[in-house]
Amino acid sequence: MSLASTAPQPTDILRYYRRSLAALDALKKVVGPSLGVGTMGPTSPFFGMTAREFDVALAELRQELDHQVVLMLTASFEAAFQTDLQDRIKLRKRDHASKALRNWWKSARRRREKWIDLGSLLDAWKNTTGQRQVIGKMKSLLLFRHWLAHGRYWTDKSGLGDVDPFDAWRIGRDVFAVLPGFRPLPAR
Repeated sequence: MSLASTAPQPTDILRYYRRSLAALDALKKVVGPSLGVGTMGPTSPFFGMTAREFDVALAELRQELDHQVVLMLTASFEAAFQTDLQDRIKLRKRDHASKALRNWWKSARRRREKWIDLGSLLDAWKNTTGQRQVIGKMKSLLLFRHWLAHGRYWTDKSGLGDVDPFDAWRIGRDVFAVLPGFRPLPAR
């Protein structure tokens, strides 16, 4: 597998989220007061809305933004796990975790696979480090991501509730803080 040289980093995604929140806030401040005045043309998606309908529309935009960013953050966490594994395999690092992960990779006959299931990789990390609770949270976030990515047509079984981007960030920060070889994420 050849790795991309420029994958979106979690910090880039969080910066995008903060800017998007600021844009939603600006939209509320600019469009909200003019709802009843008639300054919006018929091409505006908010044309003819009451103040209540506008607030509901903004809440829906925020909910979808939150879900998109959680999806992107979780995908960026997966990229970090996948590239770390490939580095440990290719560079034949000698630390305990690298040896254990290489042995897991070899014993599972992963050489023929181009993509490694993140759930299985997280299980290998759990067995290697004993960090069951922290890795369990990441696995729950992965379940939430699957629910989002596959259209939300089944009941979410992650046990996390409705995850916002800052919840996802905390889960990623906690797991990268305890695993050897990963750079910790900043507080937020």
